Amino acid sequence: MQITNKYNLPQAIMNFATRREYNPGKSDITVSRLIDSPRRTVLTKKHNHELTIDITELTAAMLGTALHHIFEVGADETSIPEERLFLKVNGWDISGQIDSQVKNGDAISLIDYKSTSAWAVMNEKPEWTYQVNLYAYLVEKVKNIRVSDATIVVLIKDWKQRETIKEGYPEASILNIPIVLWPMEQREAYLMERLRIHTEADTNIALGGEIPLCTPEEQWRSAETYAVVKDANPTRAWRVFPVLTEAQAFAEDKKGITIVTRKAEPKRCNDWCKVAAFCDQYQQEKEA
Repeated sequence: MQITNKYNLPQAIMNFATRREYNPGKSDITVSRLIDSPRRTVLTKKHNHELTIDITELTAAMLGTALHHIFEVGADETSIPEERLFLKVNGWDISGQIDSQVKNGDAISLIDYKSTSAWAVMNEKPEWTYQVNLYAYLVEKVKNIRVSDATIVVLIKDWKQRETIKEGYPEASILNIPIVLWPMEQREAYLMERLRIHTEADTNIALGGEIPLCTPEEQWRSAETYAVVKDANPTRAWRVFPVLTEAQAFAEDKKGITIVTRKAEPKRCNDWCKVAAFCDQYQQEKEA
């Protein structure tokens, strides 16, 4: 991957971006990759040498690195920061780096730090639950210590005080988000299913087969909605409904309004996937 600097930013920023340390150790797959789409993994490996990204597109990654450094410096004797654990399962060497393990009597409390947006906090992020539960699996299997609870600490980089009047908007710029821990059997079943999916993808590619498609969840695909707009201001919704009949009932007997269908969109493909340009699934969906 080539990193450009088209806005002529200071060399120190380029140095930080290119020197960010990420070492998965001697593992075949990390927890982050395991819960992700096999298609993204395959396309990233195949096209990495063709990818060009500007330094300004790495802002979120750099902020995440800085955030982890802050909390690592702030760790004390009650916690273990940034420990990477390894476990061999079904022929795969799996690793996961846990941001913080806090001693809690004879158990461990897991903490994961994320720099994210208000939108991400307001909308369900199932991958956070998947990730933390696999970390809990690693801790209990590798260290033979019970995980009592888990929390994601979010630093909301676009938080605005004036927006807190909106329903569901985060009330502060840094928040704790408790994560529900699954029973060990559920964690193991999920792990085995993800290993099966990635093994199947690797086998298909080796035999010249098709790359598995991303699921709607992996695409961060939004639901189709129905916006009631005033004809005088068609770019701004008066109300938005998840069901057409609800929008029609609301619009009944009202003059000067229109119902506009807002199609479901793959938000990750549109804005966040660096290999979208090489993905035939996404390109075909765009054409359709």
